[in-house]
Amino acid sequence: MDKLKTKLLTLEIVEDNDYLDKYISIITSNRKTLRLKYKTQKHHIIPRAVFTHNKEPLDNSESNIVNLEYKDHILAHYYLYMCATGWFKYPAAKAVDYLVKRIESIRVKPNEFNKIELNFSEEALIAMLPELAGIQEHAKIGEHKRLAGGKWVNNGEAQKYISGDTLQEFLLNNSSWKVGKLPVSKETREKLRQKKPNNIGTKVVNNGQCNKYVPVSEVTEYLNNGWVLGRFDTPYFKGKSLSDETRQKISETIKASRRTPWNKGKKGLQTANKTTFKSGMTPHNTGRKYMNNGKEELWVNIEQIAFYTELGFKLGRLPGAYKKHSNN
Repeated sequence: MDKLKTKLLTLEIVEDNDYLDKYISIITSNRKTLRLKYKTQKHHIIPRAVFTHNKEPLDNSESNIVNLEYKDHILAHYYLYMCATGWFKYPAAKAVDYLVKRIESIRVKPNEFNKIELNFSEEALIAMLPELAGIQEHAKIGEHKRLAGGKWVNNGEAQKYISGDTLQEFLLNNSSWKVGKLPVSKETREKLRQKKPNNIGTKVVNNGQCNKYVPVSEVTEYLNNGWVLGRFDTPYFKGKSLSDETRQKISETIKASRRTPWNKGKKGLQTANKTTFKSGMTPHNTGRKYMNNGKEELWVNIEQIAFYTELGFKLGRLPGAYKKHSNN
């Protein structure tokens, strides 16, 4: 036990805490566990990521392999993450995330690859992994960072995506590869040109309950039978029984999203031309903007902005316009 702990600490991938002791305890207690088909999995005591990071051959020797049931396999990687440090934090999180996400695949598609005994319930799993949500978020963010700045490369026959942190090294060590995807062949272009989406030449109609794509030639017939053009979008809560608390939250959200009129609650507000605005009234200049072409200044409606932009005008007032206005 002390020998394994010393080795892990020497690699500088973990820190000495209770989770490291729990990891070592799982390893030592399963040292004599036999390989049982559909019941246990092989676990690398010194993680795979260490060998990849150090560019060393993977150690598949018996001294670095232990057989674990699926629950213990998840726990082993969970404990590794909880004591991981530095660069090893991300691959440790990724391993936990992979094993947990694979559970659904094992239950839904119990094929030869996924056929393994799950000797625990999901409730028990959640109780075992109180930091699971944070670990999965760490894995997600780490994957985004790993792929950031990457490029597609090809060697004239094959192509693949190389992450930004290894791209330069890959190109230096593989002179036959270059940045960019393989050119699309004439055959592929022709297939793409001939292939048409299933909804071309159709319209969406609805009857107040469901949507339906129909050929343009049949639209009139549907309209005569009470259907109307366009989609029918069902609110996500339609038909559901909502609690009073949920209804209150929805109401508060809707109210918060509404814009409050600038003059709400103000009465008898006098303007320069002595016009009195009442609460709820719309200001006279709503929907208008100043534009200028360097010589002339205009105050135009928003829908006219594109037209005046083509004539060389730009948004904003002439320099000194505010000062000139205030002096008047």
